[in-house]
Amino acid sequence: MVAIIKKNRRSRYFCESPVFADFHNALRNFGTDDDGGIPDNALLETYRTTIPLTTYDSYEPFAAKFLAENCHEDDVRDMFSPGLPHHIAVTSSTSSPKPKLYCKYQHQGSMRHAFGDGRNTFWTFSLHYRQLVEVQNRDGDIVSTISAGIGSSGALRMRSRLEVEDDHLNIKLAGDWATSPIAVGFIRDYRTFMLTHTLFALANSKIETITIIFTTSIVDMIRYMEEEWDTLIASIETGELPPWEGIQHVREYLQPHFPPRPERAAQLRAIGKATDQPGWLVEIWPMLKTTISISSGVFSVAIPKLRFYLGPDVQLRSLGFITSEAYVGTVYDPSDLNLFKATPQDIIEYLDVDKEENASNIVPPWLVEAGKHYEIVCTTRDGLWRFRLGDVVEIAGFDPTDGTPIMRYSERRNVITWMAGGELTEQRITAAILAVQDTLARIVEFTAIIDGRSGIPALGYLIEVHGEL
Repeated sequence: MVAIIKKNRRSRYFCESPVFADFHNALRNFGTDDDGGIPDNALLETYRTTIPLTTYDSYEPFAAKFLAENCHEDDVRDMFSPGLPHHIAVTSSTSSPKPKLYCKYQHQGSMRHAFGDGRNTFWTFSLHYRQLVEVQNRDGDIVSTISAGIGSSGALRMRSRLEVEDDHLNIKLAGDWATSPIAVGFIRDYRTFMLTHTLFALANSKIETITIIFTTSIVDMIRYMEEEWDTLIASIETGELPPWEGIQHVREYLQPHFPPRPERAAQLRAIGKATDQPGWLVEIWPMLKTTISISSGVFSVAIPKLRFYLGPDVQLRSLGFITSEAYVGTVYDPSDLNLFKATPQDIIEYLDVDKEENASNIVPPWLVEAGKHYEIVCTTRDGLWRFRLGDVVEIAGFDPTDGTPIMRYSERRNVITWMAGGELTEQRITAAILAVQDTLARIVEFTAIIDGRSGIPALGYLIEVHGEL
């Protein structure tokens, strides 16, 4: 904790944002504005008593400077952490009216996500971005090019040293962590992106691991594979890529990695499309052992359908508790898709949901109670300070080896629907529709709406089911 405080307290955001004024005033009361002259325990106590809860409102004006028409190094260096960010993670706008930007920096000893590695891994990795930020020095020279896009794309680039300045070379590489060549990661059209990854995976009979970020996306992959089954097999047989929309700009880089495989095509024809019998994916890939994806919260609705296609022996594993803002928790028990151990790489604190929403009700890890619910609050190496994630967890217990809290994801906080004078939380809305699966059908995905057609407000559901109603 002390290391993070000392590393980022000189950042532009921390020094210039008025929300941290109490911290700076407290340091001056020690007779110094330099934390080097303050004992670590005093620095920690100052952090705990003066740093307030923060939200994106205080962060946004500083992050927005990276998107200025002319981004100058003097304006953005050391913005949230020392130096310039490696990439900017852009959220998908699911929890706010517009996307949010989070700067991500290169750090020593970063924990690696359990994506799986090797040419026998079916991993739908992406490398595309929404835009490039070119940082200029005082002479107008570009000193850094920063990609802004989905967080997993930037994280992969950072981990694999695939810098955007080298994309003219990167796009030609075969890659050594997945069955798809790197050029597939540059496809933007979602359906074509999923199908092309699937095409390269189908051509490989030795797939052992499937890594797709969300369980619902695995279901999308299965649906697309069923719809395009004949086209996929014909392509594998001839070695000619299908003319899918959005593939033209990478076709010349994909083709050298896609030779004809008539024997594999014959195997797939013999297997045929999915049937009413479980385990279709294991028939396609007999060596398949594990799938890795985010499977908690609303994404858990896809698990029954996924289990049907996988059969009973393939292990479903979680990717971890990962958000755009922070890597909150690692997988604690591989057999439990919603059980996480708080990460040691950032400062994770807990806001008691039964009390007022202020910093005085933040609970440190050593004082949380099993069975109680808390909102995650994080201070990160990337420059967030007691940032409210809005994710509520239940403390399941503690790791006996070091006492670290073990948590289960519960729901988003303050995602509430008011209807007929009552309040419906995300957790209640999800639980209600899942409760009727046994009499209705297995639910794969759903969305909820307020239905007022009868004059009496009611909660309606639009659902996708596995099989027939």
